[in-house]
Amino acid sequence: GESDIEVLASFSDSLEMSYKGEVYTVSVPGRMQARNAAVAIEALSQLSDFPDVLEENLSKGLAEVWWPCRMQKLMGMPLIIDVTHTLDGARSLCEDIGEIYGKVVVVLGLLADKNIRGISEVLAGIASKVFIAPPSSPRAAAPEAMEEAMRGFHDDVIVCGTVAEAMELAMEARGDEDILVTGSFRTAEDALRWMQEEYARS
Repeated sequence: GESDIEVLASFSDSLEMSYKGEVYTVSVPGRMQARNAAVAIEALSQLSDFPDVLEENLSKGLAEVWWPCRMQKLMGMPLIIDVTHTLDGARSLCEDIGEIYGKVVVVLGLLADKNIRGISEVLAGIASKVFIAPPSSPRAAAPEAMEEAMRGFHDDVIVCGTVAEAMELAMEARGDEDILVTGSFRTAEDALRWMQEEYARS
């Protein structure tokens, strides 16, 4: 249960947790991953006839698991990419980002069927600036709708035509802060594509 899970330390690229007295390192950051890991540990414990073998492989597996675009800090870049698109996910993400990074520049692109207002309110708490852009999807939320929602909670909001444009402006405006790209898989994809093209040009 929840009471058996304890996050011992949270880092930008991993977390240390204990579950039922055993300590594990999980190579995906974020408190939500402690709950996910506990579910996996519990499920495998029920299935395994070889607890000693399970224990050894479980620790190794959790330490080596890789989940792209879940609070992923890109090597050598001031970029954190997370595909969170629900209110609960945003709350969990913001708790972790606030603890590890403090304030960040947010690039946000949501789909129209998401809780735009709720997610905006939560993200506003960790944002120094917000760049809004529609992800390249026919289901993208209108930039005006995202802007209106975010302006209810944050003063520094810039609307962009594309995620690529938002990335360029965010990189120029960030100072020494990191940039968090979030809102949907498509937003993450657009940002990664922009980054590859930038890297190819440099």
